[in-house]
Amino acid sequence: MIGIKLFKEQEYAEQFMKGQIYISAAGRFSKATDAQRRYTEGMIPIFDKPLVIDGQVFNVPYSFSYLELDRVPVFCFTILDERNSTIVDKTLNHDIPKGNHELGKHLVLFDVDEFYRILSQKVTACGCGIIGKKVKYFDFNNLKDNSWHNEIKTPYDCLFLHDIKHKNQNEFRFVLTEKIFDPGFESTIVDVGEWDKKPQYMEIE
Repeated sequence: MIGIKLFKEQEYAEQFMKGQIYISAAGRFSKATDAQRRYTEGMIPIFDKPLVIDGQVFNVPYSFSYLELDRVPVFCFTILDERNSTIVDKTLNHDIPKGNHELGKHLVLFDVDEFYRILSQKVTACGCGIIGKKVKYFDFNNLKDNSWHNEIKTPYDCLFLHDIKHKNQNEFRFVLTEKIFDPGFESTIVDVGEWDKKPQYMEIE
């Protein structure tokens, strides 16, 4: 599997290629975007369970978040697959959506299995677990039921749901488990060492 990561600055891309992996708390994404996107960063919509305040029942939709999930370390990137790429004359073709250009113009292409290997070796040695999955997209703006519910087996699964408006990002995420960021901290750099399969760099227009 092939992954691509866009960076706003070339130095950040170079750090990634040298094994310096910048990992953010899930809550950082929700602060930077609209309320709908918060569903994918630890908040989920509830439609079939009433809200009770001082004994009075309200049958209204609301959102629910798992405690401290916004402090879970997350690394996000785009994967190339049948949803965003085509094969023509035995060549894999991918055009970066214009909406993704705001993420940065410095692109790094890398092997996802290799990335998982070096990242998991480092974080498991520090007592963390790691979950890697493709993101699933829902139309939260028009969602009227709990059709997303089957996707939730553990609280971490909420971080693999995203609003359909961001479908062009075609995300894959690595979520670190067992440890969370302390209050006031929203990111860290994990040094995973050298890549065996070297990432490739390009600048997009």
